[in-house]
Amino acid sequence: MNEINLEYFEQAKKLNKEHEDILRERNGHFRGNLKSLSLISLKKNTPECGKSGLNSKKVDVILINKKLDDIEKKGLGRRTREKELQAWIISYAQNNSVLPFGNSIRFLTSEFAYGEKDYMNGEKVVTDILGIDEENNLVVIELKTGRDKTELEKQIKEFCGLIEQKKDLFKELVKLLLEVKWSEGIKKIIVWPYEKEPRTDWKDKEIIEIRYKEVIDNGKQNYKFI
Repeated sequence: MNEINLEYFEQAKKLNKEHEDILRERNGHFRGNLKSLSLISLKKNTPECGKSGLNSKKVDVILINKKLDDIEKKGLGRRTREKELQAWIISYAQNNSVLPFGNSIRFLTSEFAYGEKDYMNGEKVVTDILGIDEENNLVVIELKTGRDKTELEKQIKEFCGLIEQKKDLFKELVKLLLEVKWSEGIKKIIVWPYEKEPRTDWKDKEIIEIRYKEVIDNGKQNYKFI
């Protein structure tokens, strides 16, 4: 078994704690992954845009401001409605400790990517958001601003398969980031636009459907989850 290396997740956790005030003020956060550390913007005009290749030892308030200024000036990355939704959810969790739907689901990480050659011939597997619920189950969350259920089902199935095959990795990840023991249970949530009638065919696949409406609250875009 390959040695589990979560150094970038550990660095991100430390930086988010050390620089909590400026990150909340500027609406950004540090994201760790297996091979990188990134500073990510959560602003509506630059949602999920980021700068990678950071050296955590050189990060200070000046560098954070500079990198976020660069992101806003250059608009690094793709701005899409899905990225806006994702950034809004993460920002909400940053300020409220839990995600804005489900039963007290705590935010674990986002855009977790795995693409090692020993899994699916190196094909990259990614999920939008990972959380932990009150019973310490991992919660795999996929987001869509359209209603293509086939693609969503495929994505969530692939990532749950990764978790099952790499349990030691996810045990260590949960322990590191939230300091709890993963129950080894997995829950699946798909978040997509509201329609009057909820899906019924996903219950057999143990997929929880969360529908959302875009709303304007005090002149700002928000989301209502049903």
